[in-house]
Amino acid sequence: MATNYKKVEIEIRNLVQNNRTMIYDIASRCVLLLNESDSYANAIGINPDSVTDHLNGYLRDIAVDLADCVLLLKVFPHREQWNKPLLDLLQEAEAKVKSDRQIDADNELKPARKTIKRVEFDAVVKERDEAKAEARNSQNQLARLLDENEKLKGRIAFLEGRIAELERRSQMVMS
Repeated sequence: MATNYKKVEIEIRNLVQNNRTMIYDIASRCVLLLNESDSYANAIGINPDSVTDHLNGYLRDIAVDLADCVLLLKVFPHREQWNKPLLDLLQEAEAKVKSDRQIDADNELKPARKTIKRVEFDAVVKERDEAKAEARNSQNQLARLLDENEKLKGRIAFLEGRIAELERRSQMVMS
């Protein structure tokens, strides 16, 4: 559903000028326009960056700004909840948000830090050092075996050549 921005803005202007209704109506309409600020700015021909200032102009007479309205509508979303003085509503809303933040902070999982005894730490370090030494020994043994393998390949090639030579000689003798 497309919002008729001009109509909503005219309603806000009339509400502010005539004081015919509660602040709830003004705040809810301003927040509606704020939530669709790019389209709203385009529809009325203002820069999207100045929407907040433009809407705050309507709220100046009731001594709140858009941030206050957003907070109030978040905490008190129903018109019936706005039957108190505005200052009382703001104080209650801020107290509720602060309380909710504290509850969230208390419920947040805190990383458990495990305390390790020095003996356990030393055992882990020793195990690590032994594993490193074993890895070095394995690397040395692998290098030695690779070297020995190359020597054996050379020896095999030599012996294959020698066998081939002996077979040739034995065929010459037999012929």
